[in-house]
Amino acid sequence: KTMEEEVVDYTAVLTRRERIGEQEMPPSAMKVKIRNPRDDQAFSIYLKFTEPENTKGREVIWVEGQNDNKIVVHETGILGLLRVVQPPDSFVAMLGNRYPVTETGLLRLMEKLTQYGLRDRKHGECHVEIIEDVMVAKVSCTRLRIVHPTKQEPFTFHIAEIDLDMQRMIPIRLATWDWPREGAEDESPLLTEEYIY
Repeated sequence: KTMEEEVVDYTAVLTRRERIGEQEMPPSAMKVKIRNPRDDQAFSIYLKFTEPENTKGREVIWVEGQNDNKIVVHETGILGLLRVVQPPDSFVAMLGNRYPVTETGLLRLMEKLTQYGLRDRKHGECHVEIIEDVMVAKVSCTRLRIVHPTKQEPFTFHIAEIDLDMQRMIPIRLATWDWPREGAEDESPLLTEEYIY
């Protein structure tokens, strides 16, 4: 609620690691500019990729309600002459991404964390550890480490770590891991996703 009321807009660097199916995608980084939805402005997202090399310079723009709610993409090099407009959840837009660009940002991250928390309180079967003074992106954070010991509905992850900048009262990192494969309980869980703002 505080974020909705007080955070009008911000810039950040977003780094991410994602696994899509069995494939671990190369780490990526992007500069982001976000305007949160308010009465006087539309929810707006601008991304400029800085890593990996094959996406460096790509720009993605989305403004809620503009361009038939589609994203506008500018590629680099000779492809930069083209302006691609497509739905944010289209096949091409989703290549190499776990979520559509419309799910980017601290407000969307907080909404997801709230959903996880309400679900876990309702269903139990989770262990929570609070770890103070964890350094993430040069910021001292409080880490919530959540473990679902048994793979069952409705849980979507085995382990989650949420790092909160308590001074600014914002989440700056989310990482989740899947359960070990059946019969491989002694192997380390595989990272599913990690986002650091």
